Amino acid sequence: DMIKIAISRTQLDDFKNVKIYHWLQGINTHKFFYKKDNNKKTLQILIPLRNTWDKDAIYAIHAAEIIHNSNKNLRIVSYGNYSGEIPKFIQHLGIVDFLNLIKLYRESDIFILPSLSEGFSLPGLEAMASGCAVISTKNGGSDQYIIDGFNGLLVEKKNSKALTDAVLKLANDPLLLKTFITNGQKIVMEYTYEKAAQRFINILREIDNFK
Repeated sequence: DMIKIAISRTQLDDFKNVKIYHWLQGINTHKFFYKKDNNKKTLQILIPLRNTWDKDAIYAIHAAEIIHNSNKNLRIVSYGNYSGEIPKFIQHLGIVDFLNLIKLYRESDIFILPSLSEGFSLPGLEAMASGCAVISTKNGGSDQYIIDGFNGLLVEKKNSKALTDAVLKLANDPLLLKTFITNGQKIVMEYTYEKAAQRFINILREIDNFK
């Protein structure tokens, strides 16, 4: 039989009756790391907007409209290949290259991931490593590294109000925002390339023993 390795708990649930190995990925923490401008006065919210249906850009944009109407002092920035209509108050940067993505993460304070479904969801972890507090839907991917109320907030899918309430909660509570960012740094250290590689080696050893 073909050996199967899953990168998310959702995938594990899809293969309940099959022998499957669970591997947690990692990110380049030498590139994505916490380096913030402590003198910055305006909070920046970052949202990936992508065209595919499962990334749910529509709900993110709707949430952004509510957030903007509630607090016009918040800067809302987006990136990605979304080609639909985007309100003018969102600064949409389109597709950004790797170096500009790193810069964008570091300039931001809150990262919103609105997806309906994710594999492992590297963007949320990259943003967290870069010093963002992450707000995500319960999409099967980011649930693996976000502990709700400890290093981020998890909300129900297709719920613009829940996304909005989570953002405003952090925007109105600087101490909680800072706590999530600090706790995020602790979680990220479990997802370095080095630890991900060791986890993969352990799986290979387990597969060899299973054979």
